[in-house]
Amino acid sequence: MRRSHPFKLAWRRSISSILIAPSPTAGAARLASLIADAADSSRVKLIATQLRADSARAVSLARVSVRITALADVAGLLAFLRALEENDVLMAVEELAISPSDPAAADDRPEVLRVEVVVAGLTHAQSSKL
Repeated sequence: MRRSHPFKLAWRRSISSILIAPSPTAGAARLASLIADAADSSRVKLIATQLRADSARAVSLARVSVRITALADVAGLLAFLRALEENDVLMAVEELAISPSDPAAADDRPEVLRVEVVVAGLTHAQSSKL
């Protein structure tokens, strides 16, 4: 029985937490999809999504990020951040800005927050040629 080299095992474990896509742009789209799934499961309403991919250089490992604007209550925001943290794909919240969506709202109404988040990840460009 052949045993795998420890480096190969470590590489397989780490690559499973990185987005695999044919290009950085596709990796950013996959990250946006994961973020949208987390928002849907957390009662967070996405208003806008902006993808950013480092496609200027031809490298197999690229940084990608997604900026979202959303509306949520405090519980929804916490559930959203928890869903991002617990995802199998490695991602980092790089920016988080929270403000009241309607500062003049009545006190008897639940507070709705306007949230801007930048989430970053790594994507590995997997060639379609084998």
